[in-house]
Amino acid sequence: MTSTTEAPTTDEVSEPAPPRRAPCVLAATLTTLVVACATFAAAALLLWGSAPATLLAIDFNGALFEDFFGPYWMTATALAEGGSRPAPGYLYPSTLAWLLAPITIATPADNAFIPSMLALWSVGLSLTLWVASVTALLRPSSFRVAAAAGLALGLAHAPVHGAYWAQASLPAIGLLAAGIALITTGRPTLAGAAIGLGAALKLHPAIGVVALLIPWRGGSSLRGLAGALGSALALGVLLPVALMGRAAFMEFHRTSFGFLTDIRNWVLTEEGGRGAQDLPTVFRRAVPMQSPWLSQVIGWAAAGALLIGGIMVLRRVQVQRPVGSPARDLAPLLGFIALAAIPWATISPTWPHGLLWVPAAWWCACHHGSALGRGLAALSFACGSIAALRAFGSPEAYAWYGLPAWSAGLALAAALPAWKSVALR
Repeated sequence: MTSTTEAPTTDEVSEPAPPRRAPCVLAATLTTLVVACATFAAAALLLWGSAPATLLAIDFNGALFEDFFGPYWMTATALAEGGSRPAPGYLYPSTLAWLLAPITIATPADNAFIPSMLALWSVGLSLTLWVASVTALLRPSSFRVAAAAGLALGLAHAPVHGAYWAQASLPAIGLLAAGIALITTGRPTLAGAAIGLGAALKLHPAIGVVALLIPWRGGSSLRGLAGALGSALALGVLLPVALMGRAAFMEFHRTSFGFLTDIRNWVLTEEGGRGAQDLPTVFRRAVPMQSPWLSQVIGWAAAGALLIGGIMVLRRVQVQRPVGSPARDLAPLLGFIALAAIPWATISPTWPHGLLWVPAAWWCACHHGSALGRGLAALSFACGSIAALRAFGSPEAYAWYGLPAWSAGLALAAALPAWKSVALR
């Protein structure tokens, strides 16, 4: 008597579940932004109890949309009326003011609604561009991961500070991230145009030219450089010169550079330096010294390391690797973080809104999975969150003790294990 084994029927055969598809960039961006806004609103009510109390606690140097209503709008109004000098506090190329000038012509002087809505729209669009660009550089694997990123973003101090001031750093850093994302997808001309536009608004995105110098697979670096140079010259020089004339253009930027020199000298004083978060200024507060040169040397040494590290990981993008490898997944975002952090190491003053790259470093460290990186990212988040701002009792104390700068330094350390897995293997 023989025993036979029946073959399993079709219903009994278990097939492996298909892998979940990662959300597209648009869906992941919307998820992150919605969760971030809801998280900030809930946290603000829990921490401060009301919207007016929250606005008073974000910063001590100005009111809501201070930069937009102050130097940006006032300079745009002056240019529209035929002036050639920036308003006090305007430290940028004239491009931003000229983009706003036509709107000021159509806005009555006593109408605050239009500039308020324009500032709100600018903040929302800039944050959307930034989140979308970072998402394109390193896409979340699921909607849950995108929601977790939104949770951290809603509690991060740097984007809240930038939105509070309606600062030009928001579109500038968004355009830098967009430029690097476009480079890695083989669209160098558009990438150069994005970086050039960012540099025309606020000079520091010009550091993205470093990425354009790398001979990218699938795109010509010359085309990228041409796009960057063309957009920066067209919007930063040719358009303003055509509208105001060469002499007025030169006077405008001499005055703007004078304002920048004045504020850099002011930051060297105890009163002026209490809110700045750049590496040299925080080092001077921690280690009092007669000469600022030592802190500048430290900052430039850190900037050199960031530059070399950024080039090393961006070059790794050129190496063909399988999907899911650290070099393929992490290299573009690591390159963006390294380049975006260079102004923090060198430019005084750098305010908290200049640290918008910090949440991207948290995202990179958590994606890499290193226990050390995740631990350092958690410490960085603890220093750079609005909960820490509340715990210190006042924005003055939070800024004076350099918590945003500590968060920045810890964020770079958190990304270091990921950098090692990409650059050194």
